[in-house]
Amino acid sequence: MLARGVALVCALAATGLAAAAGPARCAADDGLATIQRGAWELGFNGAFLSREGSLTSTIEVFTNRFWMPGGVPVSAGASLGYARVSDLDRADIEASAAAYKRLTKSTAYAYIGVAGGLSQEWIGSFSQARYPIGFDAGIKALVSRRAAITVSYKFRRLLNDPVADYSEHRFVAGISIMFRNGRDDPR
Repeated sequence: MLARGVALVCALAATGLAAAAGPARCAADDGLATIQRGAWELGFNGAFLSREGSLTSTIEVFTNRFWMPGGVPVSAGASLGYARVSDLDRADIEASAAAYKRLTKSTAYAYIGVAGGLSQEWIGSFSQARYPIGFDAGIKALVSRRAAITVSYKFRRLLNDPVADYSEHRFVAGISIMFRNGRDDPR
């Protein structure tokens, strides 16, 4: 499937970027790229989903806005995803909030967050809306001040299914561009 191929390419590209770039140097206190107050992130994810024993893949476009209350990076974001399995189409829209913790003196941040949204599935003229709620946990590594890679796990409980509510597990890899994340030159 196209989405599985995109997810695999995304994961391989992110791994290659991280290996080739080494530590991202910039004008922070310790010389490494960090998430700055007021930064915006725009990115692309590929994910493998496990839902009630069925494995599928999806693609997502996402955005995050970062704040630093008390010196702790937090984000609020939104994502739009799409998946197709045989004749079934699925579109997801979600909102999320997360808190980040820098891993020692590196460009990597561990994060945990909550999310909720709307998942719309349709086959022909039949459609069904479900409401996913759950949590995210992962690692975001800044390749430079302007680029990041993310690997995460997302758990969702899908509510409003006509038969029964069920759980979904997503294994995600993504790449993103950071905007307003500090200046490139130390002038």
